[in-house]
Amino acid sequence: MEALILSCSTGGGHNAAAKAVQDALSRQGHHAILLDPYSLQGQAVADKVGRFYVDFVRTAPRLFGVVYKLGEAYTKLQEHLPHHSPVYLFQRKTARTLKQYLEKSQPDVIVTTHVFAGEMLTMLRNEGMKLPPVVYIATDYTSIPFTQEVQADRYIVGHKDIVQSFVAAGLPEWKILPYGIPVNEAFQSRMSRPDACRWLG
Repeated sequence: MEALILSCSTGGGHNAAAKAVQDALSRQGHHAILLDPYSLQGQAVADKVGRFYVDFVRTAPRLFGVVYKLGEAYTKLQEHLPHHSPVYLFQRKTARTLKQYLEKSQPDVIVTTHVFAGEMLTMLRNEGMKLPPVVYIATDYTSIPFTQEVQADRYIVGHKDIVQSFVAAGLPEWKILPYGIPVNEAFQSRMSRPDACRWLG
């Protein structure tokens, strides 16, 4: 199987989950490519997007909080609004570049761990592009703003107790699977207390 995994570098959790999926698929004999869609416009663009987000959160956390609250409010009102969010519309240029990539690579499945990439895929679907099954993996412990703009075939969430927060955001419950957030295989290994004490000296 040819799998394409999309992530963006706006926080390490998205990339870590994407890498865990890539590693798991590779161990099972599948060919899995991990890609930041912004890098299709050049690595400098991908770095700029990631750096802007991280710097914004780090240097202006209160302002980020205000923007996040506005996003939550927009999410609640969106079913009554005739237009997509500014965040969705921001993805247009990268979505066109991603379309060219997908036309050449033609993966069997697309996995995304980031809402931005999910919005790009949704935009392509809305424009009539036929896509393989799309799986959206939520790397937060609740539904974040604009998640409802991602049209995926399945949504993987961190726990059964948070399914309703995604349903409340407008996602169909039958598509939501509470499988957990993918993590590196190294975190699955267990060490006995005596072995750990010896290892730590």
